[in-house]
Amino acid sequence: MSCLGQQMFFERKRSANVAAAANVLCAKVKRQRQMFFARKRSANVATATTTRCRSRGRYHRK
Repeated sequence: MSCLGQQMFFERKRSANVAAAANVLCAKVKRQRQMFFARKRSANVATATTTRCRSRGRYHRK
């Protein structure tokens, strides 16, 4: 393999490694974002349920 051929091989390999690392990072960020929104949604549902229960119970005035 010529010097130029080796250089191109290693350049492609490095590019593939960088792309793989970027994909792993993107997947990790996406997972964290999904977990954040799932927790936020759970908190919103819990708050809405508590508010609804209070409005029907002793906290509700007519």
